Amino acid sequence: MSNTDSFQHFRILQRPDGTPWELGRGAMGITYKAFDTNLRYDVALKVINAQLITSDSVKQRFIREARSAAQLSHPNVARVFHLGETEAGFFMRWNMLMGKRSNGECNAPGQFVSIFPCGLYGKSPARSSRPNDSG
Repeated sequence: MSNTDSFQHFRILQRPDGTPWELGRGAMGITYKAFDTNLRYDVALKVINAQLITSDSVKQRFIREARSAAQLSHPNVARVFHLGETEAGFFMRWNMLMGKRSNGECNAPGQFVSIFPCGLYGKSPARSSRPNDSG
C-alpha cells in the first residue's frame, strides 16, 4: 500500500475494481470513503490536491474550511472531526451522511450526501438557517 492510500490512521477504501472509493471531487481536492483503523468505522476523508499543496493561500483556505465546518452542528450537514497533515498532504475527516440529496432524491446505498450545497466560499453555511440556503 502506498502512502497515499493511508493518512495517519485513516485508510482509503477501494471499490471492487480496485480503484479508490471517491465520494466527490472539487477544485481543492477529492473526498474519499475511508476507514478509521482506530475506531473501526467508515468516514469521509477530504484530501487536498497534491498539486496545490505548495500554495500557502490554498493551505490556509483548506484549514479555514475545516475549522468552519467543525463548528457546525446540524443533522443534515457532515461535520469535520479531524484535520491532519502527512507527507502526502493535508486532509480532513468528515462523518459520513447517507440519506436524501438536497434536491429530495434518495441516494442509492453507498452514495454520499452533498456536504455543503451552498459552498463555503459564497454564503457561509454557519449563517444559514438550513444547510441548503443559497442566498
